[in-house]
Amino acid sequence: MTPLRWVRNLVGVAAITLAVLFAPRCSHDEPRQLTVYGDVGTFSFENHDGRSVGPETLRGAPWILDFIFTSCTGTCSVMSQRMQALQGALADVPDLKLVSITCDPDRDTKERLAQYSKGYNADPDRWFFVTGDKQSIQSFSIQTLKLGMQEATSEEQAKGMERIIHSSRLVLIDAEGRIRAYHNGTEEGAAKRVADDVRALLAER
Repeated sequence: MTPLRWVRNLVGVAAITLAVLFAPRCSHDEPRQLTVYGDVGTFSFENHDGRSVGPETLRGAPWILDFIFTSCTGTCSVMSQRMQALQGALADVPDLKLVSITCDPDRDTKERLAQYSKGYNADPDRWFFVTGDKQSIQSFSIQTLKLGMQEATSEEQAKGMERIIHSSRLVLIDAEGRIRAYHNGTEEGAAKRVADDVRALLAER
């Protein structure tokens, strides 16, 4: 990551975090009821530091998921900024985890993911950058989460499309492994909406 890109990321994350932390809230508002969209089921991935990441690792507290790849020049940096803002805004939520899954496991080695994570000051105990078998990742995205993922054709890439087409959704999963919310991670205010939904989940307990 270049110094200029790092500075831009830092400024962007600071603005998002401040918006999440200091956005006005109405004291009379009740937390919204979140839908149950399905269950994440069984999966097995590997963290950038070699640790296993699966349902048993994440169960017991809410977690937030997105898909990125390190060579992405489009939405991935925006998604990672949102996740970094959430890491700060939800620092008071015990055991909450952030999970960024690479769409490009052939190129995104654990070493590349570890380097990428440093660019966003990721806490390795709270924010996991995971990889795994390519087919397993695609199946998890498409079959389990109902989020599209595919490689762009050479014609699409020639027109400026990213090499891998993937969802820009932030997915919120509850402590029992149930999918509870989807948010467009590229939209302004996405981090605040996800943070509010996390607190709505905590209010259900």
